[in-house]
Amino acid sequence: MTPLLEARAIVKEYRSRRSWLRREPPVLRAVDGVDLELDRSETLALVGESGSGKTTLARCLLRLVEPTAGELRFAGRDLLALAPAALRAERRRFQMVFQDPQSSLNPRLRIGPMLAEPVRVHRLRSADALPARVEELLAQVGLPPAAARQYPHEFSGGQRQRIGIARALATEPDLLVADEPVSALDVSVRAQIVNLLVDLQRRHGLALLFIGHDLAVVEHLADRVAVMYRGRIVEEAPVRALFATPRHPYPRALLAAVPRPEPGRRRPPPVEPAGERAGREGETRKEFGWAACAYRWRCPRASERCEVEAPRLAPVGNGHRTACFHPEEIRGEGGRNFSPEDA
Repeated sequence: MTPLLEARAIVKEYRSRRSWLRREPPVLRAVDGVDLELDRSETLALVGESGSGKTTLARCLLRLVEPTAGELRFAGRDLLALAPAALRAERRRFQMVFQDPQSSLNPRLRIGPMLAEPVRVHRLRSADALPARVEELLAQVGLPPAAARQYPHEFSGGQRQRIGIARALATEPDLLVADEPVSALDVSVRAQIVNLLVDLQRRHGLALLFIGHDLAVVEHLADRVAVMYRGRIVEEAPVRALFATPRHPYPRALLAAVPRPEPGRRRPPPVEPAGERAGREGETRKEFGWAACAYRWRCPRASERCEVEAPRLAPVGNGHRTACFHPEEIRGEGGRNFSPEDA
């Protein structure tokens, strides 16, 4: 079966301005040759530390920013070959929920016209049916019909995120990209938004690409997990397999860093800070080189091969793929705790 979303070797580079001190402006490769697939009605979580390229990758997948190189297909159509008018029509089928609900909503528009605008632009309802559609969208996210007459500043953060989700659903998309939708919210309302996404995903049969930091949320929400580090996906696996047996040292470090209420249990340090070891080795362009493993300064199993060659995602069994020359099956208790002997 053809995947709903298929990305091959996606690259996104940013170039600094020229300077009289440099002949060539430096290049930052925010996304470095990423391969990704997402099936219909599937939830894929994209995790990694801040600055790893998760949001940039998501925006490339939706062509909110243009990839520097690569191939991108949605439902079999080549998105990178579409003209602006065709892309605008196709964009109805994939929508994004942004991280900050306050800055993503127009403060000058009432909620009703805001939700009606994408429906009207894509001609999904007649003018007479727009009020009913707005009321339906508000009901789907748990807001009363009276909310259509209010402005964004009159709502709490959690309610604004519900409005953002309703706006994304207005075009009846096949794919929903949620870019850390709960990170800017109070802890008390995060579970409500996550449960709302789960309910909507099942009710509408949506494919969901969820970007987040909270591994507890990811474990509850996702079918598969892809872990990014410095613009590359270093491990991809079904959620239970990744939490139980991480094969790459970076996902292992992320799981080991999750706090657990076990005061008497010894746990290994999650990861050595990049600055310390990189500073000892020399923070040069080679350290960020594309022809080597980006994780090698932190990795306890790094070898000479890691210095000169970048590992590619390769299958290691049971739908599990890892980008490591020395993968090991590391079993954890409950997927997140490791004994001192495992360190």
